[in-house]
Amino acid sequence: MPKISFYQSVKNSSQTTVLDLDDIMTGIQIGEYEAIVSAYRNETDPEKRKKLKIAVPAFTGSGTFAKRLNESLIKHSGRIIIDLDHLEDVAAAKLKFKGDEFVEYAFTS
Repeated sequence: MPKISFYQSVKNSSQTTVLDLDDIMTGIQIGEYEAIVSAYRNETDPEKRKKLKIAVPAFTGSGTFAKRLNESLIKHSGRIIIDLDHLEDVAAAKLKFKGDEFVEYAFTS
């Protein structure tokens, strides 16, 4: 199973834990991060939202990194991560990917 870097928060980008990609995906699927992500998504005040975003855990699905910088890659996971947040209809894009044999996971961050 591919190894990835996990960070307790986006702000703490140099202290990393190496985990199996499946462990992170299982955590997402069972709702391990749901409370903090929902708090962020539901917050309407821009300042509070900014503070919540900083507290959300992060991971680098494309591999293990010394810190969250492209040039700090230690080992590639063999996976490519695509961020679709800029699309108008993310749900439609996820549906397109759902049947693709090369897509392992699709979720909204």
